[in-house]
Amino acid sequence: DIEEKARRLIVHAIEHERVLTNLEEEQFQKNADLEALLAVKEYEEVQKKLVRSIGHLNSVANTRRKGRDDLSAAVLFDAMTTLRRCDLAERNGQCTERLIAARILATDVVESYEAMREYLREVEHCLERVDPHLCNNTGLVARLVDWEESWEMGTRYMQHEQLLLAV
Repeated sequence: DIEEKARRLIVHAIEHERVLTNLEEEQFQKNADLEALLAVKEYEEVQKKLVRSIGHLNSVANTRRKGRDDLSAAVLFDAMTTLRRCDLAERNGQCTERLIAARILATDVVESYEAMREYLREVEHCLERVDPHLCNNTGLVARLVDWEESWEMGTRYMQHEQLLLAV
C-alpha cells in the first residue's frame, strides 16, 4: 500500500527520535552533562540513523529544493564541535567576526536538526493526519527546506576548516 510506505518513512524517523529522547532522559537522570551524553556510542549511532531517515524524508518530500539525501551526521557533529570551540574562545575573551560567523552557521545546522526532531515528536501523536503524499505536509516540507539549506552550508563550511576560517 502506497500510503503505508510513505508513512513508514515518518515512522522510522519517529522511532529513531524516540530512542534519542530516551537516551537523553537516561543520561540527564544520572546528572550527566552534554559531553557525557555525546560520549555514549549508542547515542551517536542513533543520531546517524535519524539523520539518514531525515535525508530519506528530504529526498521524497522536499520538492522545493534538491531533496538531497547525502547530507551526513558529520555535519551535525562538526557543528556541535564548532559551537563548543566558539564557547571556549568566548570564555577566553577571543570573540572575533570569524567566530561569530562560525557560530551562526553551526547554530543553523543544530537548530534545523532540533526543529526536525520536534516535528517528529509532534506528528507521532497524529500520524493519521500526515498526508501520504509527504510533499503536501507543509510543516514537514518547511522544516526539510530549512534543514537542507543549513546543512548544505554546514557541509561547505563546517567540514572544511580553511573555508570556515575564511568566513
